[in-house]
Parts: sequence; structure tokens; C-alpha cells
Amino acid sequence: MIVHDMKSPLMMVVANLDLLSRCRLRAREEDLLRSALEGCRDLQRMIQGYLRISRLGESGPPLELSVVRVGSFFRRLERMWVALCRNRDIRLEFDLDEAPSTLVADEPLLERVLSNLMLNAVAQVERGGRIGVRVWTASTGRIRISVIDDGAGMPGALKAALVRCLPGETSGGPVNESGTGRSEPGIGLAFCRLACELHGGKIWAEGGPLRGTVVHVELPADLVPSGSGLLDGPEVSRKRDGDGDARA
Repeated sequence: MIVHDMKSPLMMVVANLDLLSRCRLRAREEDLLRSALEGCRDLQRMIQGYLRISRLGESGPPLELSVVRVGSFFRRLERMWVALCRNRDIRLEFDLDEAPSTLVADEPLLERVLSNLMLNAVAQVERGGRIGVRVWTASTGRIRISVIDDGAGMPGALKAALVRCLPGETSGGPVNESGTGRSEPGIGLAFCRLACELHGGKIWAEGGPLRGTVVHVELPADLVPSGSGLLDGPEVSRKRDGDGDARA
């Protein structure tokens, strides 16, 4: 209900920014306005993602799978994240050398998962630190996306949240108002876990509590786009009708 109620004031902000965009502005003002609009639209996508996740346990909507071009997708994420890292003097590196050219996923959900993991990493890394993102095909044959940081480490409670945390268990989040990390599991990690499971994949963390964390997202390599006329992979969650027949 809280997330749903956020939609109305956000729509008002976007509407006023759209009106402002019709005024005569200087170049710097246009840049600031464009940045504000992009931030609002990111928040709108986030709200929609959370509303979708909240319905997953109630036979919610099926995945909207599409072909994601890995290079352009992660270049867009890099543009989104680079300012955040630059403000904290954090070096952001991407390793796509072993990445497949494409993958199949629900792109808005995957983007939100990775953005949540990036916020958690930034909260843990000190100034001058490093965050790396590696995309590769693991020995399991699945596509793996690893977010690596050299920060203070992930508390055991957060690692456990990737396994058992459910929406509504806590009101915590990846970052608090002061920009520092939180030690309690939050809805952001629950979102990540449920979104990965809906894809038939998984998510887990490695690393000690004192230094450095690696969070892996692993997705099946045999998913097919929605509406393609082909059957989805057996591990993907799908709606079932009253007769128990799966519907993509």
C-alpha cells in the first residue's frame, strides 16, 4: 500500500517537470531538468517493479521475457551508476570479455536487481575503493552476473536474506538516509531473490564479514522470449490454470 501510494505524488512531480521543460531554459538548466526527469522515471520503474514483486506469491503476472543485448544493457547501467560512484570516489569496472552477446530476461526486473546490488555495494565501499561487474558463462552453463566490491563485507544477516527474506518481514533497505549501509535484511534483497527465482535462477553472496563481498546472480541460458510460440524452460515460474496446465 505504501509503495502504491507513492505513485500519485511522483506523477505530480513528473507532470510539473514536464511543464517546466516547455519553458525557455539555459543549457545548464536543461541538463539539470533532464537529469531530474530521468531520476523520476527510474523511480516510476522501481515502483512498478516492487508492485509486481509483491504479487509474486499470489500467482502474480508471468515474466515478460525479451532478448537483452548485453553490451548496450550494461553500458546503460554504467551511465546510470557512474555518477553515484564518482561522488564517492569509487572506481567502477565492467568485465564483459566472456559475456554472451545476448541473454533472455525480464529486463526491468533484471535492471532493478542489479541496481539494488549496486546500492548495497556503494554503501559498503570506502572512498577510493572499487566495484566490479563481471558477466560470464559459468561452468554450470548458466549466465552469471557477479557484483564484486572491496568494501567492509556483507553481514551474515544480509547473506541470509538472499535465501529466506520475504517482502514485509522488515522495512529496512540497502542504504539509510545518511548513505551508510544497514545491517538488517531489507525489501531490496527480498526483491532480488524473488526476481531471480521467478527466472528459474538464483542469487547468493560470498565473502567474509570484514572485507569484500561478491554477489552472484545466475540465470538459465535456455530461456526464450515471451510470445515467441516456444515453451519456456522448465525452471521458469508460470501461471497455471484450473486444470493445472502451464501457461507461458
